[in-house]
Amino acid sequence: PRHGYLAAAKEIVVDHSGSTGTLVQADRTRLRQVIDNLLSNAVKYSPFGSTVSVSVGIEGDRAKVTVDDEGPGVPEQDRSRLFEYFETAQAQPTGGESSTGLGLAIARRIIDAHHGSIGVGDAPGSGSRFWFELPLASRIG
Repeated sequence: PRHGYLAAAKEIVVDHSGSTGTLVQADRTRLRQVIDNLLSNAVKYSPFGSTVSVSVGIEGDRAKVTVDDEGPGVPEQDRSRLFEYFETAQAQPTGGESSTGLGLAIARRIIDAHHGSIGVGDAPGSGSRFWFELPLASRIG
């Protein structure tokens, strides 16, 4: 995945934790696209030598994936529009990467189509926490 190359170039550690074997009914390719977008963005806006943390867990009848970074965060007033087409954060990528403003909008449409939700908030300490939730496979239908 693209985020792996970006992380290595910026000496960013991507740490994975959480529940394994969590089942959701989803298009694997589209779900991978969402995860790759969130990870790529986390790496893009994180400082050199920092850590991006990814966790998977179950909250009630939903699977939740969170991606925490150590970047500048997203101001409260900008959060709702980040998921619209051609909107970008005010923060600048730390390695000169570019942004089209399409990735999060597409991710939101994919998650919506899977009866899920997606959002952004503050990561513990500093940075951003992007997350999405999907219904567990046994709860669909």
